[in-house]
Amino acid sequence: MAERAGEAPLLEKRPSTPAQDRTNTIRAIITVLLIVGIFGFLTASVSRIAEFLHTHPHLQVLFPIIGAACVISVIPLGVYLTFQNEFPNVNPIIPTHYFYLAKRCFKALQENNGKVTGKDL
Repeated sequence: MAERAGEAPLLEKRPSTPAQDRTNTIRAIITVLLIVGIFGFLTASVSRIAEFLHTHPHLQVLFPIIGAACVISVIPLGVYLTFQNEFPNVNPIIPTHYFYLAKRCFKALQENNGKVTGKDL
């Protein structure tokens, strides 16, 4: 007990195997590519809509809608990257896994006034 006195029991890290570490690294890379793709979609769609603004000015209402949708879709991915060990069998590129991740993320955000920690998930 005396040798463990200096350790914080609440911050105990879950043990992981080298295979799990490799899988987590690959999933992290895929998640970053997914985030880049979402922001690429945002850029492409805003640029495309901007081409039609002089003939269809009512299309400017799409800018905040598309921007909010992109930000809302990136938040669960950021939470996944931050707390990847809390989601051992989740791959965010699979739609059902992404929706599970988003549900847990937004539920935790709502319950904790916009602040999420690993124990909240």
